[in-house]
Parts: sequence; C-alpha cells; structure tokens
Amino acid sequence: MCGPFEVSFLPKNKVISFVDEYSCMMWLYLIKAKGDVIAVFKKFKPMVEKQSEKAMKILETKGGGEYT
Repeated sequence: MCGPFEVSFLPKNKVISFVDEYSCMMWLYLIKAKGDVIAVFKKFKPMVEKQSEKAMKILETKGGGEYT
C-alpha cells in the first residue's frame, strides 16, 4: 500500500497492489483508508482463485499490519 498521492486524479486515495509472483500479474485498487485493505482483499481472493482455477497458498506482506 502506498499514498496518499497529491495528484488531481487521485485525491487523497491510497493504492494497494496485489502481485502474483509466478505470473507477474499485478492488480491495483484505490482505497480511501488503510482500514479498507482487508475488505478489498476479501473480494480480490475469490475473484483471482476463480479466474486461475487455483487456490491462493501464500499471502506475503511487508508487515504493515493491514492484514492482522
């Protein structure tokens, strides 16, 4: 997660990214607050598992506490 950005098209938004290290695919989501991360992840996980037809095995974080 990074931000907030002082750019006119991203006013006070933060960006969260999910990266599949195997395929190098990346998904970006705009969020208003750090507390929104878990809600985004709860929607992201089933979507990506359905598309890939595989279960997510490992979630690696930078230790910022967003997922605890």
